[in-house]
Amino acid sequence: YFLCMESDFQDRPPKAGDSLAIGMVDLANNEFIPLTETKAWNFQQGCMLHWLEDEQGKTIIYNDRIDNKFHAILFNVETKEKKILPLPVQALSPDKKTAACLNFARWGVWRPGYGYAGVADPFAGQNKPEDDAVYLMDITSGAYKPAVNLAQIAHLTSDLDRRKDAPMWFNHLMFNTDGTRLVGLVRWWCPEAVDDVKNTTINIDGAVAERRHCLWMLNIGEDHPEIIVNDGLVSHAEWRDPDHILAWASSNLDEPHGYRVFNVMDKTNEVIGEDLLTEDGHLASCGRGLYI
Repeated sequence: YFLCMESDFQDRPPKAGDSLAIGMVDLANNEFIPLTETKAWNFQQGCMLHWLEDEQGKTIIYNDRIDNKFHAILFNVETKEKKILPLPVQALSPDKKTAACLNFARWGVWRPGYGYAGVADPFAGQNKPEDDAVYLMDITSGAYKPAVNLAQIAHLTSDLDRRKDAPMWFNHLMFNTDGTRLVGLVRWWCPEAVDDVKNTTINIDGAVAERRHCLWMLNIGEDHPEIIVNDGLVSHAEWRDPDHILAWASSNLDEPHGYRVFNVMDKTNEVIGEDLLTEDGHLASCGRGLYI
């Protein structure tokens, strides 16, 4: 079976009342089998729909909105039984046992198209709320604990005055290939810091601002994140192995953008495909990592 989602429209962002159909295709006969629906989704990443590694291979996980909160849902495709988890999932560990979770409401405010509609940001008006955190959640029990919060990242990047009073939010999370590390992006909305035209946003009212970027890493089991990129650009990225991240990035404002391999152990990086890969884009490895 092949999991998929189906929308009734594609010409506008989803609103709070819009539902997304979740189903699967039987690859033996190409039949679409409807399963359920969700009201927590976007066009960029859907509802974070995944198969889980249960013994029968019949459980999926996805996000939904229930009683004005976002939750991850465990759903048995055969019995249609649901289990509601306390937080929504943004990334799954390789063994599918742990979810990394963030504030989709805040993400939707500051990066429309990536968060979800329908729930107000509980930290609206706060630029670096200490209680806005990435959480690690056990998929089986639903138990969760904070891993990294925005105030921690603000403290680690406090050397840059232009971001000091700017709103910030968590933006994408990724476990490494063996589940021992988690990286994530934090971004700031800086109306007064337009240094890089490729990061500049112009609102419909004419307001100009720039998104600033930080790539952080957490060793699972520890409580102190490390900064990999402080004030460059970080866009599409993926783990190459447990210790290396490939990203369209620059490690500071003076470096040109390009595909860079970051060594998270010694914090060095090197450019690959400098004259060939000249534009940002979605990337995926194949051939055991030999090709992208």
